[in-house]
Amino acid sequence: MNEHDPALEPEHRNPADKLPVHVAVLMDGHGRWARRRALPRVAGHRKGAESVRRLITACVRKNIPYLTLFAFSSENWARPETEVKRLMELFLDALYKEMDELHKNGVQFRVIGERSALDGEINAGIDRAEEMTRDNQRLHLSVAINYGGRADIAQACRRIATAVSEGRQAPGDVDEESVAVNLATAGLPDPDLFIRSGGEQRISNFLLWQLAYTELYFCDVLWPDFGESDLERALDFYAGRHRRFDVPASRWRQVSPMFWKRALTAVLLAPPVLLALWFLPPYAIVALVGVATVLAAIELARLIPFSGPVPHWIYVGLVLALGLGGSLAVVYGSPSFARIVLAIAFAWWVYMAGHLLWRRDPLGGLYSSTGGKAVAGLLVLVPAWIAIVQLHDLDHPGHPRHLVYLLFLVWIADSAAYLAGKQFGRHKLAPVVSPGKTVEGAIGALGIGALFAAAIGAGFWHYRGTTLLVWTALGVVTVAFSIAGDLTESVFKRIAGQKDSGTLLPGHGGMFDRIDALTAAAPIFGLGCVLMEKVVQ
Repeated sequence: MNEHDPALEPEHRNPADKLPVHVAVLMDGHGRWARRRALPRVAGHRKGAESVRRLITACVRKNIPYLTLFAFSSENWARPETEVKRLMELFLDALYKEMDELHKNGVQFRVIGERSALDGEINAGIDRAEEMTRDNQRLHLSVAINYGGRADIAQACRRIATAVSEGRQAPGDVDEESVAVNLATAGLPDPDLFIRSGGEQRISNFLLWQLAYTELYFCDVLWPDFGESDLERALDFYAGRHRRFDVPASRWRQVSPMFWKRALTAVLLAPPVLLALWFLPPYAIVALVGVATVLAAIELARLIPFSGPVPHWIYVGLVLALGLGGSLAVVYGSPSFARIVLAIAFAWWVYMAGHLLWRRDPLGGLYSSTGGKAVAGLLVLVPAWIAIVQLHDLDHPGHPRHLVYLLFLVWIADSAAYLAGKQFGRHKLAPVVSPGKTVEGAIGALGIGALFAAAIGAGFWHYRGTTLLVWTALGVVTVAFSIAGDLTESVFKRIAGQKDSGTLLPGHGGMFDRIDALTAAAPIFGLGCVLMEKVVQ
């Protein structure tokens, strides 16, 4: 591949053509290709490497963002020793000869599989390649080496068992997402299209969990002969499929027990929280919100993670110092300071919304380094603490109606997102970050949020006309950013390979899990209230 190769220019396809986001390929037929030509088997593998180059070039041009190749299975060690040795030599050669070109063309490279059995020189080459290309976004290329689907699932189960035994996860919280975040492909969306060359019609222990809803395409072409026209036929096959995820008629009765546990926890916690908001003085509110924020910061520091306990607790202390100082400034009557913090938070969450929706790799960029994740964590937690105190301070003592309204708005929207996604979910909202969240769930949250905002605005605050419309719009925007807050926490968890931030709250995981939506909703709603003078009067 060449950096300025016209073949790499993006292809302009008919918008009606459906392209897969993630293509997984099992490359089969190298040996038969060589045997038919009376050549050694390694000749088939060398020729197959050319097909890999063509496939990568085509995926870049067609803007297919994820490609996973099954290069060497855990069962392939049973092949003749000389063949295995030649395969490893070819792979090592590719690591050093091809990686510079891949890097120039924006390809991010990673290896999935059990690397402990690989030669030290190969592992060093993999480390070099992954480090070199980690910030690239044009194509995410994963190569499965010494990989087996069953072993992948077993490894995920072992990690979950360890988390349960160490108290980091409750047994009742183990679900499909718990498995997904512990697989070798954590951070990748499940494949939309699986291609196998060589005529066999089986998946051969490749991505067993991940291929559950994948369209399967089998062709007779031997891999060394596989070209762009063969890829086009596979894509045409995919485009002609109707992606239906069958929903049983009884699905309304299939709400997870986890939902009821979450609801019960919320019901039990709501009365003491509301009483505290109503009757505690401002300084006590600062302390109450501070405790929740510090608990979330402790969990976040584990997710980042830092190199040892000292930087871990320094980070928690920094969150405490910044949040406490800012909150006391609000209590002491510094509205200009609060507005500056809210404006900074607004800019951050607008950036994060774009990062989540339009960045090809939402787990990269700022989140690819410990320092970046630490800064992101500060921008998530500290402004939220200050914003909650500011909202409590908006109203007369003993009547924190804005803050109580926000808590109910976020809780109702979150419940609506879960139920709507459970019943109607078809399209993944952010498959890399949180595979369980759907576009339909988000629409449900926005719709219910709008109805709730309009009902409270008209019935409680007695807004009418334009004021009611603006108030309702603020409710919708707040809900939208609450989803961004939820997904942002999922970024931290996905990178760390954790389903929950902790086990503090039954059904909710940790404190960070409980306040994730609020971290974005509070500053956005607080800024909206400042801008809506009629609301804050």
